[in-house]
Amino acid sequence: MNSYLKTTLLISWGGVLFTGIICGTKLFVGDWLLAEPSPYFLWFPSWWFCFGLFVAVFLSTALSHGKSEKQKMLTVSLNTVIAFLGSLLAGRLVAEVILAQFGQDLPPADYVIMFPWSLYVLTLFTTIFVFSATLMLLGPKRMEKSAG
Repeated sequence: MNSYLKTTLLISWGGVLFTGIICGTKLFVGDWLLAEPSPYFLWFPSWWFCFGLFVAVFLSTALSHGKSEKQKMLTVSLNTVIAFLGSLLAGRLVAEVILAQFGQDLPPADYVIMFPWSLYVLTLFTTIFVFSATLMLLGPKRMEKSAG
């Protein structure tokens, strides 16, 4: 269980920093980082929701340190739901980028870090989801037994 908490805390902190830089650039500079667009979701830019979901996973994981096993499993369940919602949102962002590129016969995008930002966010959310769902399905005792 402790390895789950540490790993999820690290991944979610990476997501907070990654989406925080993107959102902070929009907030302070006035344009999205590297001019990559942000589709809207419920009347707000999708990146704000991604940032909020990563903050929620980070806080729920950080606050569960030192708690009972039952409370930690509640955190795992909460993280599974949040990461699933984040994967859906980030998957939607990836799909919109791909459809926009193929639908308008645009030349291949010149991404600075090889892929659109949303693909990295999708990878982080999916990793948290798979890790959380596996722990939820196997339980902490079977997870520790199979790991060691």
